[in-house]
Amino acid sequence: MKDIAEGTRESVMDAYIDETWLEINGSPCLIYATIIPQNIEEAIAAVANIKIEHGLGSTFEIKWSSNHPDAALKARLKQHVIELLGRHFTCLFTVTASSDKDEAFLRTIDHVSRYAVRERRKYVNLFHDQDAYRSRSRIRGALAGSANPTFTTLGELDSSVSVPIQLADLAAGTFRYMVLSALGALPPKLVSFDNGQGGVEQWSLSHLFRILLRWSVPGVGPELDPHQASYSVEDLMKRCVGEGVVIDDRFGAEESSALQQAATFYVGCMH
Repeated sequence: MKDIAEGTRESVMDAYIDETWLEINGSPCLIYATIIPQNIEEAIAAVANIKIEHGLGSTFEIKWSSNHPDAALKARLKQHVIELLGRHFTCLFTVTASSDKDEAFLRTIDHVSRYAVRERRKYVNLFHDQDAYRSRSRIRGALAGSANPTFTTLGELDSSVSVPIQLADLAAGTFRYMVLSALGALPPKLVSFDNGQGGVEQWSLSHLFRILLRWSVPGVGPELDPHQASYSVEDLMKRCVGEGVVIDDRFGAEESSALQQAATFYVGCMH
């Protein structure tokens, strides 16, 4: 029988938020990434092990734009840590057709709230990077008005000492890359990797990210018939718009199509 303390822990959700921005057809927009740990101790230990494996110091910041002169090492590090995100976190992405950080953060709060309700979490602790919004009073007012869930913490963290905030930065940068790729704003980049069956395959970097994050972004997964001999790539895609990824309805048809493409993840057994 669960004790009261254990039951309380299970009803509390910690959420770590960071943001990035980009221009879509000349207009600025904001992407807020929220990562929710399944086991924060295991995640932090895994990051520490990755740093040791790559010969990095304990204070090295693992972010999308990590500062290191070795480009090949940064690419390997990024791939390993994005895979870690897929294993240890649930990721939510909120895309806003505006440069107004208060508006974007409020939309992120709404996204996190709906996820917490689905997961039956009564209490939410929100942690964010510096400069995540402009008006603290406006944000606090919105949180105070929420009864389901109840927000019990609004904390600003310094990414230099917060591994979860570094990972939230990496999540935001990863999704930004996927959006830009879907828009055709980046040249295709191919990466080679071991397919786990004694061979090497080449995939686009954006597609590889879809594989690494395939379990971490909630959405509607495909219904697969175990008796069917084979499937097309489209049959194995999880569509995450509306649940794991919330897209502002002010985007036009072209932009929405690209964002929906970026919000579709591969769920097959690649490795």
